[in-house]
Amino acid sequence: LAVCLWLTSSASAQTSLVSGALDGSVSDSSGGRIPGVAVTARDTATHRTREVSSNAEGMFHINELPVGTYEVSASQPGFAPYRHTGITIQLGSTVHLDIVLLSASVTTQVTVTAKPAAIDPAQTSASSAVDTERIEELPVQSRNYLNFVLLAPGVASSAQQPGRQSLAPLPDSGFTFGGMRGRSNNLTIDGLDNNDEFVGSSRTELSLETVQEFQVVNSGLSAEAGGASGGSINVVTRVGANEIHGDAFVFLQNGSLDARNPFETERVAPDLHRYRTGVALGGPIIKDRTFYYTAFEQEHSRSLEDSFIHPGVAGAIDGILAGGAFPRLSTRQIDDNLFPAARAETEASAKIDHQLTPRNSLMLRYAFTNNREAGDAFNTSGLTDPSARGSSFIQDNALVGALTSVFDPQSVGDLRFQIADRRAVLRTNDAGGPGIDIAGLVDFGRPYDGNGRRTEMHDQLTYTYSHNIGQHLWKGGATVNHVHEDTALADGFGGLYIFGSLADFAAGWPDQFRQAFGALDTSYAVTSYGAFVQDHWSVTQ
Repeated sequence: LAVCLWLTSSASAQTSLVSGALDGSVSDSSGGRIPGVAVTARDTATHRTREVSSNAEGMFHINELPVGTYEVSASQPGFAPYRHTGITIQLGSTVHLDIVLLSASVTTQVTVTAKPAAIDPAQTSASSAVDTERIEELPVQSRNYLNFVLLAPGVASSAQQPGRQSLAPLPDSGFTFGGMRGRSNNLTIDGLDNNDEFVGSSRTELSLETVQEFQVVNSGLSAEAGGASGGSINVVTRVGANEIHGDAFVFLQNGSLDARNPFETERVAPDLHRYRTGVALGGPIIKDRTFYYTAFEQEHSRSLEDSFIHPGVAGAIDGILAGGAFPRLSTRQIDDNLFPAARAETEASAKIDHQLTPRNSLMLRYAFTNNREAGDAFNTSGLTDPSARGSSFIQDNALVGALTSVFDPQSVGDLRFQIADRRAVLRTNDAGGPGIDIAGLVDFGRPYDGNGRRTEMHDQLTYTYSHNIGQHLWKGGATVNHVHEDTALADGFGGLYIFGSLADFAAGWPDQFRQAFGALDTSYAVTSYGAFVQDHWSVTQ
């Protein structure tokens, strides 16, 4: 076991799922290293500090620093005080800083404002960071922060294939890393799992206003971020500061200002009314000690959608059905006109950060999402009749917390937990069935999945411990994740007929048939355990 742990520890990647690190050297004007220098990193927003001393080689390392902007100072008797401002610590990265102390007889104080080099020579993973500035300034129509993942190289959208049907409005995470399937990715928020284990998508959605920063890791995952064969998306949420800061917004969209889709054959322009409002506020409860950050967003939209079914195809199928074909089929006419759809979404979250003692800090966050889509929630690809589409009602609740303890300047422990649940209900527009799939022309009738409900419960506990020895950062940890799934197809399934052509449909010769079945109710629970040991070795001398 010891040999295996040693072999696996040789790989170094991102330093943390929730924080960054600062290391460097302290020397005099001649280049000689100075041991025993007190180096302090202070978060300029919350005034929280971490202090270490340079070792015998004049090197220092501060691990598990929360994401943010810091001021670094150094002091040693006989030397002028040193202060470096505007140092940005990004998620999963290590910033290197070379401090040069001048003799106190030469100058009274040294102040540096230049930013350290952005390249991390100890980083072996292929990762991209999306910081607060890009999140705030870049336009996102959907207000979904995960769309920024597409900015990372090697990441593409895992669009749903036409005709593919599943028991979810979102069949996977929506992204593919290097061609891997969209279900193979891992999403964490504040260091805790946020994956829907049934379909592979993300669970709790957060307002764009409450996202501080996130990191996209294409390859070179650390042992701490196991559980995914694809990529990893690590998100950290905002922390309140000593200054009160708030945002409020309203986004409006009307179809009369949109360009017409060239594939639409209807003479009437599609209707669209959409608005999204939100507010966010953060600040101190007790200055320098207790902070809060809250965010709330709500969206409502009403629209007319088009299935892009050719009128000739719709007329031919209607003629076949009018002749009495497939008497069990409840859908007797193809709708090639515009059909109504509606959407309403609410996102709310509140976070409190409290400094229990100078060495212990506590974080609690509650997030709530309620997403309601009517008429066009799933099977939204073209050539799909409204009868094969449906409505979804999804609600998420998540309570997460963290206790971070600084045992000494070189050792940090981090305990995190979450209690979360997802409740999803799907309703098909055609409740009878069966379903019909004519390749390349149209899908109609009841979908293969639908008229079901699902409840997913998550209980997770994780602990990590990091200790710095010289140029080695040793990390170890363990996690327990219990997932309970309860699913049901209340009305069963009426079957699915797949035809290769319109002629085969007219003749009643399906290429494939999926058997009908009655009501189905399943329940299961999975508990996963994990542990890791890792050595992150700094190559900077």
